[in-house]
Parts: sequence; structure tokens; C-alpha cells
Amino acid sequence: MSESTLRRETALAWWRREWVVYAWSFVAGCVAAVIGLRLWNAKLSVPFEYQGDAIASAAHISTVLTQGWFEFEPRLGAPAGEFYYDFPQADNFTLIMAKVVGLFSHDWVVVFNVVFLLGFPLAALTATWFLRTVGVGRALAVALAVAYAIAPYHFQRGESHLYLGEYFPVPLAVVVLVWVLRGEALFTRRPGVHPVLAVLTGRGAAVVGITALLATASQYYSVFFLLLLAFAGVVALILRRDWRRFGGAVVAGAVVVVTMLINVAPNLIFQRTHGAALQALERSHGDTELYAFKLAQLVLPWSGHNIGILRRLRAAYDNGYPMISEHPALGGLAAAGLVAAFAVIAYLVLSRLRAGRGDDVVARPWFQNLIALSALTFFAFLLGSVGGISTFISFVTTVIRGWNRISIVMAIMCLGIIGLLIQRGLVWLANRRRAPHRSVAPAWVSLVAAVLIGCIALIDQTPYDASTSLKAAQTSFLGDRAYFASLQKAFPDDATILQLPYIRFPEDSSPNGTLASSELVPFLHTTGIRWTAGGIKGRPIADWPDELEGHSPAQIAALAAAAGMTGILVDRDAYNDGGRALVTGLQALPAVRAVGDESSRWVAFDLRPLASQLRGEVPPSLLDATRRAVIEPVTPYPVPDFQLTTTPKPNPRELWASNKPDSALTLENPRSGTVDGVFSFTVSTVPAVAGPVQLTLPDGSHQTVRLTGGTGSVRLRLSLAPGQSQLRVAIPASGQTVQLGLSNILFTEDATQRFLDRTASAVAK
Repeated sequence: MSESTLRRETALAWWRREWVVYAWSFVAGCVAAVIGLRLWNAKLSVPFEYQGDAIASAAHISTVLTQGWFEFEPRLGAPAGEFYYDFPQADNFTLIMAKVVGLFSHDWVVVFNVVFLLGFPLAALTATWFLRTVGVGRALAVALAVAYAIAPYHFQRGESHLYLGEYFPVPLAVVVLVWVLRGEALFTRRPGVHPVLAVLTGRGAAVVGITALLATASQYYSVFFLLLLAFAGVVALILRRDWRRFGGAVVAGAVVVVTMLINVAPNLIFQRTHGAALQALERSHGDTELYAFKLAQLVLPWSGHNIGILRRLRAAYDNGYPMISEHPALGGLAAAGLVAAFAVIAYLVLSRLRAGRGDDVVARPWFQNLIALSALTFFAFLLGSVGGISTFISFVTTVIRGWNRISIVMAIMCLGIIGLLIQRGLVWLANRRRAPHRSVAPAWVSLVAAVLIGCIALIDQTPYDASTSLKAAQTSFLGDRAYFASLQKAFPDDATILQLPYIRFPEDSSPNGTLASSELVPFLHTTGIRWTAGGIKGRPIADWPDELEGHSPAQIAALAAAAGMTGILVDRDAYNDGGRALVTGLQALPAVRAVGDESSRWVAFDLRPLASQLRGEVPPSLLDATRRAVIEPVTPYPVPDFQLTTTPKPNPRELWASNKPDSALTLENPRSGTVDGVFSFTVSTVPAVAGPVQLTLPDGSHQTVRLTGGTGSVRLRLSLAPGQSQLRVAIPASGQTVQLGLSNILFTEDATQRFLDRTASAVAK
């Protein structure tokens, strides 16, 4: 062999090495992300997304960089701090990624963006391994892997659902599912090497690593995997009667469960020590179907399609049909795979009905993989569909509600199905090369098919308005940064600022729809200053600002100053009236002054002059008692007996309803001593009756409330011991609903009332 021939053969061997496929996938995934996100219009120092839950995700990143981990943030939920232990989650891998990226940059914005961007090439890499494992050729595997990386789901989640967007462990987990469904052993060792190395590099180690990674990355994807694993394991057991292989599937599932428990162990320990927070995790049974998907949603074009007519088609569907969920869509390629999966299942059924015909095709390895993926896809479809298996699961637990999110698991399986079918088509084409007039070069055909798939994915799956979204985020972010820079100068570094209105965090909103997560914006743009927003709802130390809003602006200012607040920040966008009543009331107070630059959204007030005035006029003992009453108030919690409903008032706070014959309202006293005060609220019945409503007080005594037109006012003097006490409400007649009007509910401590009486005239001077 000549030297030139040898060099050519060596080069060809290098080109065909498997790692080159993954290198191409990584590069192509990066390029696709740049094109899909229009990153030439972006700035790494500005978030790609700056609204809604993206603010909450960014706050997690910021806390990880400054505090080491996200579970406690002293600058949120002031003065106690934000204890995220009250909202258990096992999605820790994304934050581990943030810590690693944080070794190279301390700017939370840069880390936030980089972690998000890494999700694209990582998804392409893991999808490539999945596709190669099930038998898809190199070029097709790269193209389909990139299509998976830029799935519509990825752009829909964006930085708002950063953890869900890091779905790269999913293809790895699907490989395990295919192994189980095909009856293959999961825990095997690598032959021909040292025993220790055989264990560490065998399939068993891979299964443990994959399942542990999945369980650390996402509790949603972990639950989906466990359900699909149960399906695959039972089907394989029925078909092969191999209990040993079934045991391997059980062990894989146990690794997921144990890893998830390890991830949430700090939360469980905290809640066991401090008790569970009331209302921290509110999920209704109906959410399961509200956040499921429909077949039409999966196969129709997605809402951000680049082609206008297809985008309008989807908009017409979403606007004209109920239950839009989270706008789930597979994308054209994966949607074709879903249809193919249904066709494969139909073929299997028909072939069995025709006395076993088709067994020669079914027995082929590539078709076995096709069957496995089709069966898993079909079961996943049953899980995520409206009224599907998930509805029955919701009878037991409502912790998982966004079942449409299983669509990204279906997407990789559907792309695998399409890849196998295209691969078989290319093999069939190659086998026809014997006819001279049909001679083809299979490698070139695969390459052309791969390029075509890549172009289809870019057009079909990337958002049409990426540049517009980036520009809007930049404008809003830079405006907020400038405003809060002025507040940083106006207040000392150790300032504590009350944010109004109070919006329970997380997963809640103000009456006009402003998300609680948006109230974390001040925290992201300042250093040192502590903010009252962001405390996990369900504990008085977090919910205390809510109790202040039942007072007048002058009383709010006085109580806040007595509680040690340096200032008040009003978010006008979160009020139905633009915050006009509150802002006007605060502006009228002579000892309260507005500070900071002009902003269309935010208005800040300095309470230090008022605090100084109060210290000169109010005895220290009364100030101290008032401070404790404000930041550690007795707080009413209607759950679980009462459910939140709507109210037509211009600025409603809450209206809670129950149709139980005897419902409990919990009153929580967070302090170590007994608290005396007056508890007032309204009670009504639907339909309206004359009453009466029977109340059972915490001390066991009873009181009757007479209703006029179905409504009555309640004013009770109570002495509440530390911890939780219950006020029970009995419905007048069966078939009725009792409502508590919490728009005027208030537990006013005696100390607070004495303080307000003493300062009523002084504050307004």
C-alpha cells in the first residue's frame, strides 16, 4: 500500500470514529441555538428573558452565587429571610451547573444566560447517543438530535422555566426504558477488564448514573420516567416472564426515588422541625386536566412558528378551543413520529389479528426498537392527555400537575421513530443500487436528508419573534437597573424596604395578574438592601405584609416604620388603580418623602424621618411590642377547608368559600407567648339566607352570627396561645356554601391598637 493511500485510509478511519458524530452534534446544537434565539441581537450581560418566572429563576441563580445555595436568601422575605425549604424541589442539577459556571463569572446575568444556552448543545449530545443506540445513522442522528435541542418546548420554557429547559437527561433515560421494554439486562459488567473497572464501566454503572442524574435534574421528568419504567417493566415481564430482568427495572426506579429523597432531604428535615407551611404548595385536582395536553395541540404548528399562516392557524385553535394549557406542541418532525407510532401499534394489532402475519418484519432488530419506542410513546400520550391516566393519579396526589410537560419525553421518542423509518428507507434505497439507472451514493443521500431535516427544524421549531423578545427584555432590564441604582444611593446598604402590594410567593399573582415573581426585580438590581417580597407563603413571618394592607396609608407607614422598615416601595403595575390611592396617601404624609429617580412603575418612600419622629413620641416598650405584632402577626389561613374563589370588587384581596358542613379557619400565632386582640371579618352564604352561622371559637365557646341578606360582620375578642388555633364555621343548611370575605379580615393586637391610637394624629401632622 502506498504512503498516500495509507494516509487516505487513516484519515477516513479518523472521520468515521464515533466521537466525531458527537462533536458535530455539539457544534450544530450551538449554531442552531444562535440562529433560533437570534443571539447576534443579544447581550450576555442582559437576560434573554426578563419577565414572569424568569425573574424567579434568576433570583435562584443570584442566591446560589452569593449564598452558596438557593434554600435561604437573607435579602428576601425580610426581615426573617426567604426559606425555600418550605417549597420542596429536587431540581438541583441546574443550580449545580450555575455554581460551576459561577467559577468563571460572578455576574448572575452572565451565569443565568450561559446555563440556559448550555441546554441546547447538551440536549443535542444526549439525543445523539439515544439515536445512535436505537440504530439511527450518523448524519441523521446529528440532524434529529439538533431538532430535539431546538424543540418548540425549549423556546416556550426559555429562561422562565430554566430547570425544565435543561431536559438533556431525558434521552439518556429513554435508552434505559428501551432496554427494559426489550427485556435486556440493566446491571451488567464490562467484560474483559479488571473486575473493579468492569463494574465502573459496565451498563449497570451507566444506568445508575443516568437515573441519578435525571432525579437530580427534574422531579417532573423523574416522575414521568418512573411511570414509563413501570409500564415497560410490567410489559416486559408479561412477555418474557423474566423476574430477574424485572428486578433490574425495580432497582433503576429505586435509584430515582432514593436520589430524589436525598435532594429534598433538607426540605423534609426543615418541615419536620418547623412544621409544614400552610398554603405553601397549593394545587387543585382540576389543575391536572387544565395543564394536560390534547392530540390537536401536539400535532398542530406551535404558537411561535416562523410561517405566518401556520402561526395564525395555531392562534385560531388556541383562541377558539378551551384548555390551552401551556401551548404544548411537538413540532412537525416529532408530530410525524407520533402519527407513525400510532400506525406501528395499529400494524401490530392487525398483524396479530391476521394469524401472526408480519412476524418476519416484527422480529428484525430495528423494528423491535420501533415497537419499543411506539409503545412508550403511546403510554406517554395516555399519561399526558386531558382525562387520561394523570387524572386518576390526581385523585391521590396533586404535586405533579403540568402533565403536558411529558411532551418533551415524547418528542425524543417520536424523533427516534422518524429516524428509524428514514434509516430503513435509505437502506432500501441502497439495496436497489444493483440497477444501474438507480445507482445512488447512500452516504450522500444520508447527508442530504440530514441537511433537509435540519432546515425543516430551524424553520418549523424556532420562534419568529426572538429578536423582538430580546429587545423588550433589554429595554425593561436596563430601565430597572437605572432606577434601582438610584435607590441604592438613596438608602443605606443595610436598609429593609417594605414592598406593596404583597403578593404571595411563589405561584400567585395580584388581582390584576401581576406575578409574585416579578416582585423580585428590586432584589436582583441591588446589593445589601433587604426586601420583604419573596418569602415563601404559608408562614406569618413571610405573609406579614398582607396584614398591613388592611390599614390606611398613614397607618401602613406608621406600622412599617415601627417595625424597622427603612422605606416603602410601591409597584404601581400590580394595582388595579395603578397604586393611586396608596401613593397619594403616602405622599400626603409630611414625615414620608419620595426618593429615587422617576419611574413609570416603581415609587419609593423613605420612612427614616417618620421612624425618628415615632422614637421621640412613643415609649420604647410600645414600639417593641408593635414591631413584633407587625412582623410576627397572628395570621389566618383558610386552607385546606376553604378554597380561593373570585370576587368582583375593584381591588379585591381574597374571598374563600367552603361547602363543608363544618369548616375550619386556622389562626397561627408564631410567637412564644399568648396574644390578645380583636379578630374581624365578614361571612356570607350562597345562596343568601337569613342565617344564622354558628362559630366555634378556639377556646371551645360558641357564637352565633345573624345574617342580613346572606351577609354578616364578625368581631371577636380572642386570646390565642402559641401555635395554631382553629375557628370553626358551621353552614346554616345543607347544600349551601359559606364564604369568608378576607378583603377586610384583620386580627388587631391590643398593642397595635394602642400604637395606632397614640400615633393617629402625630403621623398625619
